[in-house]
Amino acid sequence: MKKFIFASVSAAALLAAGAAMADSNNSTVNQPGSTNTATVNQSGGSYSDSLVQQNGDKNTATVTQSGATSSIGDNNSKVLQDGDKGKATVTQTRSQALFIPAVGTGDSNTSDINQTASSDSAEATVTQTGELNDSKVTQTGSASKAAVSQTGIYHHSVVNQNANNGDVTVTQIGTPSTGAPGVGMGDNKSVVNQYAGADGSTVVVKQDSTGTNGYPSNDSLIDQYAPGSLADVDQKGDNNISTVTQNGAAGGDVFVKQDGTDNLSDVDQNGALGDRNKVDVAQYGKSQDSDVDQVGEGLTAKVVQKTLNNTSVVNQNATDSSAYVTQIGWE
Repeated sequence: MKKFIFASVSAAALLAAGAAMADSNNSTVNQPGSTNTATVNQSGGSYSDSLVQQNGDKNTATVTQSGATSSIGDNNSKVLQDGDKGKATVTQTRSQALFIPAVGTGDSNTSDINQTASSDSAEATVTQTGELNDSKVTQTGSASKAAVSQTGIYHHSVVNQNANNGDVTVTQIGTPSTGAPGVGMGDNKSVVNQYAGADGSTVVVKQDSTGTNGYPSNDSLIDQYAPGSLADVDQKGDNNISTVTQNGAAGGDVFVKQDGTDNLSDVDQNGALGDRNKVDVAQYGKSQDSDVDQVGEGLTAKVVQKTLNNTSVVNQNATDSSAYVTQIGWE
C-alpha cells in the first residue's frame, strides 16, 4: 500500500533520505514557493518513496517513514501544500512482525494530506503504526487542525475540513494491535466532515476494536454544518455504529459512548441561534439502539441503556424540553 500526504508548502527544502536496507529509498522535493522547509527521513528498506511539493509560502512538511524491511512492503508519502504557513507531519511505521496476511503478502499504510490554497495556517498530523491503515485529510478552511492516530490493522479515517478554525482529533486502536489474522485487531472506520459554515467546530473520535474474530469494526460518521458544534464519540468493542449530524445556525453538544457489540446511535441536531441543545448517549452491552432528534432551544436529552436489546427514540421539537431515559434489559 502507499502513503500519501498533501499539504501546502513551496521554497527552500531540507531533505534527509535514509539509506535503504534492502531496496531503494527515493525522495523528490519540488518547492516553487518561498521560505518553505521540508524534512524527509526514510529508513528500513523496501520501496520507501516520498514526494513533497510546496507551492505556498512559509510552509513546513515533515515526513518520517521506517520499518518496511520486507520486499512485500512499502512506505510512500506525498505532500502537496498550496496555502501559506501550513504544517503537515506524517509518521508511518510498519513492521512485518505486526501482521502476516493469510495470502503471504501485505501492504503498508496510506496517508494522504491535501491542504489547498485557501487553507492558510492549517495543520495536519498523521501517525500510523501497523498494517493496512488508511488516512485521508483534506483541508480547505483556514487555521484548521487535524490529528489522526491509528494503531493496529485495517483502520480507515477520512477528515474533510471546509470550515475555518475547525479542530478534529481521531484515534483508532486495535486491541491487541499486533498479531496474525484472528489475533491482531483493527478495522475501525471514521469519517468526519466539517462543512463550510461550521467554523470553530470541534470533533473528537476514539474507537477501540476489541473483538476476537479478527475482523471487528466500529464505525463513526460525523457531519457538522453549524458553527461552534462539538461532537465527542467514544466507541469500544465490535460493530458499534455512531452517526452524528449537526445542522442549523448554531451547534450543540453531543457526547456518545458505546461499549460492547452491535450497538447503534443516531443523533440529529438542527439548532438556531440561542439554542442550548445537548445530547449525552451511553450504551453498554449488546444490540442497543438509540435515536435522538432535536429541534428547538434549551433542549437536553440523556439516554443510558445497558445489557441487551434496548431501544430508545427521543424527538424534541419544543423549547425548554428535557428527556432522561434509562433502560436495563435482559441478561
